[in-house]
Amino acid sequence: MAAIAVNVSSCNTSEARLKGYVAKSNPLEIPALQERKPALANAAEWPKTKEKVQELMSKIASKPNDVKLRLQMATIYITEQRI
Repeated sequence: MAAIAVNVSSCNTSEARLKGYVAKSNPLEIPALQERKPALANAAEWPKTKEKVQELMSKIASKPNDVKLRLQMATIYITEQRI
């Protein structure tokens, strides 16, 4: 029973830290898309990808709580990270 109390206590501490972190940063802010390395920057889809990111950034600016737009952006960022 004592072990459970310790675990619950540490969870509460972690939650408090997380809440403090979120309060200091803007959770709706989207980081900039990183440029590809030169060999990959010549790929045919790269200009289209950058264009789509700009389009989504504009839409998100006007509708910051639109989850579908944010999921589209997340998909692009995950794909780019894999590349």
